[in-house]
Amino acid sequence: MGSKLTRTVFVCYMVLLACAVIISSCVGTTRPSENPPTHIVQKGETVWSIAKKYGVKPEEVIALNKLEEPDKVSPGQQLIIPRAGTSVSSAKTRLPASRVKHIVQKGETVWSIARKYGVKPEEIIRANNLKKPDQISPGQGLIIPGVVTAEARRLKIASLCRLPRGVRPRKWRYIIIHHSGTRVGNAAIFGRHHKRLGMKNGLAYHFVIGNGTRSGDGEVEVGGRWTKQLQGGHVRSWKMNEIAIGICLVGDFEKTYPTRKQMDSLVSLVRYLVRECKVPKSRVVGHRDVNSTDCPGKNFSLTLFRKKL
Repeated sequence: MGSKLTRTVFVCYMVLLACAVIISSCVGTTRPSENPPTHIVQKGETVWSIAKKYGVKPEEVIALNKLEEPDKVSPGQQLIIPRAGTSVSSAKTRLPASRVKHIVQKGETVWSIARKYGVKPEEIIRANNLKKPDQISPGQGLIIPGVVTAEARRLKIASLCRLPRGVRPRKWRYIIIHHSGTRVGNAAIFGRHHKRLGMKNGLAYHFVIGNGTRSGDGEVEVGGRWTKQLQGGHVRSWKMNEIAIGICLVGDFEKTYPTRKQMDSLVSLVRYLVRECKVPKSRVVGHRDVNSTDCPGKNFSLTLFRKKL
C-alpha cells in the first residue's frame, strides 16, 4: 500500500514538473510587441527634422514609409519611425524619385525633353508607353522618370556627409572645385593613382562626383579625407590643403561639359558644406583660382555655379 502511494505521488510530481517545463518554455519565448513607433507630422516639420528628433537616418524614414515625395510630408500625416540601431536600407540605397510631369511645349521633342531633365529618351518613351514618340503634341503631359527632388537629394547629402562618432570636424575655410581631366573614373581609381604618386592617405579629394562611367551619373562618393577630417592633397599649397575641401567631378571639361546630374549633386553638396562648415560662398573657388592650371576646365563656369548656391 505504501509503495503504491509512493508511486502515485511520484507520477503526479513528474506530471507537474513536465507542465512547469512547458509553461516555462512558453513564457520564455513570449516577447512584448515590437511594433515600431509612429510619429504624427506637425506643422513645419520635415523628414529631416523628424529623423533628427528620433536619432535615425532620414533615408530610413523615407524607405520604411515608401515616400515617393519626401519633401511633401503634411501635418497630420502618420510616419513609421525605424528603431535606432536598425537599418531598413543600405548606404547605397537610392532615394525615391519624384513623379515629375512635363507639359510639352511647341517645338519640343522627346529627345530635347530628355536632354533637359538629364534622362534617356527611351526611359520617357517607356514610362509613357509612347507608340509614336516622334508625334508628341503641345499641351501633352509626360511623366519624367528617375528625377530626384531637391529635398531628397539634400537628405542624401546630409546622410553621406555625417561624420563617424568621435571624429571632430576640421575648421574648413575654402571649397575648391576640380575636374578629373579624364573621360572616365571614380574615387577608387583616383585613390589608387594617388597612392602610386606617394600620397599615404590615398585619394587627394574629399569628394568625387561621378559621370556615369565607373560610378553613377551624379553619384557622390565620400573619401577617407572627409570621414577622418584629414587635410587634402588636391592643390600644391600645403597651407591651402589644410583648410580647403576638395571636390572632383569626373570628366574633362576642356572638351565636354558636366552632366546635369553632376551639377545638381554639386549644388546640393556645396550648399550643405557652405552651411555646415560656415564657408562663405565667395570662398567657393576653382582649382585655377589657386594654382596655375586650367582645372576645372573652360566649360565649367564658376560664376553660373555660384548663382545656384
